[in-house]
Amino acid sequence: MADNNKELNLVNLDFNSLKQSFKEYLKNQDKFKDYDFEASNLSVLLDVLSYNTFINSFYLNQLASEQFITTAQLRESVVNHARQLNYLPGSATSAKAVVEVTVVPVGSPDFVVIPKNYVFTSSTVEGNSQAFFLTDRNYVVSKNSDGIYKSDPIEIFEGRLVVERYSNSNNKRFIIQSENVDTNSISVSTITNGIRREYARKDSIVGVNSTDAVFYVQGYGSFQYEVVFGKNVFGLEPSLNSVIEISYRDTIGSSGNGLRGFRKTSSIDGSNNISVATIESSTEGTDREDITSIKRSAPVFYTVQDRAIVADDYVYLIKQKYPQVKSVIAYGGEKLDPQQYGKTVISAIPSVGLKITNSLKESIAKFISTKTLKIEPIIVDPEVYYIHPVITCRFNKDLVVGSTDLQSKIKNAVSQYSSNDLENFSKNFLYSRFLEKINYSDSSILSSFVEYKVGYRIPSNIGEKQNILCYFGNEISSGSLFSTSFSYFKDGVVNRDCKLKDVDGNVAIVSSNGSVLVSSVGTIDYKKGIVKFEITVSEYVNYVEILVETENKDFIASNNTVLKIDNSNINIALIDSGS
Repeated sequence: MADNNKELNLVNLDFNSLKQSFKEYLKNQDKFKDYDFEASNLSVLLDVLSYNTFINSFYLNQLASEQFITTAQLRESVVNHARQLNYLPGSATSAKAVVEVTVVPVGSPDFVVIPKNYVFTSSTVEGNSQAFFLTDRNYVVSKNSDGIYKSDPIEIFEGRLVVERYSNSNNKRFIIQSENVDTNSISVSTITNGIRREYARKDSIVGVNSTDAVFYVQGYGSFQYEVVFGKNVFGLEPSLNSVIEISYRDTIGSSGNGLRGFRKTSSIDGSNNISVATIESSTEGTDREDITSIKRSAPVFYTVQDRAIVADDYVYLIKQKYPQVKSVIAYGGEKLDPQQYGKTVISAIPSVGLKITNSLKESIAKFISTKTLKIEPIIVDPEVYYIHPVITCRFNKDLVVGSTDLQSKIKNAVSQYSSNDLENFSKNFLYSRFLEKINYSDSSILSSFVEYKVGYRIPSNIGEKQNILCYFGNEISSGSLFSTSFSYFKDGVVNRDCKLKDVDGNVAIVSSNGSVLVSSVGTIDYKKGIVKFEITVSEYVNYVEILVETENKDFIASNNTVLKIDNSNINIALIDSGS
């Protein structure tokens, strides 16, 4: 007799498996024992039932996936999970430029004022639209000794000013309308009975009491943000029926980078005679954080708990606060030479270039100081060391058209290796991987051999005595150190085309004919890879670079060392396999 109690198999939930499971289940029922399911109206009903079951199982699976930040696919779900972890997804950020403004005022006032949110314009890189830049505060421009009203360097930020106003009521939510808001620019004020009150932004409830006029920002929906207040517990709640005014910059993000040629848009203190000089083109503009980054960063940020104790805490806090920073490294001051206990060294790489601006350094130092107890942050630039490869390739002449084309392919491979495998903290130059990139750059290459030197460009200031420390951090080959040319003043004579040279472990200055001008201006520690010297340079072209060879084929980057290969430093020799 048929087993009428046989269970329905719902292990496989695709359409065909479901339909087959329903058939098997019904065949075990006495009423359908010999029923032909393929040629009957019941087959249509099974199709409908299978389809409905499949849709429901798919829906429930997707619904379950959205309950967890690691499996959620909708950005709105990920943002909601991140909010529960007190993580604010990174918004687009405004590019920043530095300009000097000269004003010819009406009359002869003691000073003129460039107001907050004064607008400058510049053409975008594509040239088909305008970008708008704003001042973030008032700038007072006084008359100098020549009678000219010329400002100090002024920071201006890309974006259009947007002001939103709301009437406060019970359970009112303040959702910022723009999806391109730079959250760093958000300011909030309330107007009650004609009296304006400014609210300060806080990212943490630590140290906040019920009477502090503060506001918080959290993610909302997919791409928006919400302003919230402290409900008279963690900050002062605005009065009912008061006007809430929220202002911010609406930005174009990374599209605002690389702009120059800024122009005025209106008068300043009644004067239209205004000229604008670009000191630094726009940088640091970034696009909003993507969903993959939010998934990765939110749980890590939660473990940090908004305080900097270990090195990784510094890294995560800075990257979350400053999206224009691509990479950060932090380590204790005991790793410095000389050692500095009680300090943390922080070095950062921006999204564009290798060094952040001084104003960003100051901002990071101020921010980190609020997250740690008695540990002084030291913000330093990355120490950039340049790889100078000499590449010899043997190739099959029958498989390549022209050696110039092959050289360009090899150079492209080297450039990609530099941008993808170097140019960041803790990225090492790996000899075997470098050879692999060259060998696979073209099928005509039979074998390759590479020798390389490592260079450090000293920050030479003409006429100033400088103490230079080159920390290569890898064992240096004895006798390999030399430098590019520079001029050196000695005994009333300017000696041109001088170079630094390794002479028995000392850094010596030699003339263009190889004679020693100064036997020792410093020392070389071969084992530790440290070069120390003192020098005064009279003249140089572009820069003075110290170059060494290392004992090992791999070059290991330590601390804040960043390695890079310049196209101008690549030398390629091609050998025809038939020669």
